[in-house]
Amino acid sequence: MSYTVLLHPKAAEFLERCDEHLRLRVKNRLRELEREPEAKGKPIRHSHFRGLRIGNYRVIYMVDKEDRRVIVLFIGHRRDVYDDFSRIF
Repeated sequence: MSYTVLLHPKAAEFLERCDEHLRLRVKNRLRELEREPEAKGKPIRHSHFRGLRIGNYRVIYMVDKEDRRVIVLFIGHRRDVYDDFSRIF
């Protein structure tokens, strides 16, 4: 059974702003999360979130096993995304 991938407005905004090549790469990797969200990304230390590497970009997400959802919180360049993440969480 597959998971539903939901995008936080900040993540959706990033996808709207980025170039077409990167957008396709990110969307393909997000589709992979529908099948095996915990096998794809690695745990982020001291949290219940996970990080997915896409070249120099990162996707930060959480898995809701009960409702079978993957919630994508942030997408961004690796130099910025963890700072944005740590400011909020």
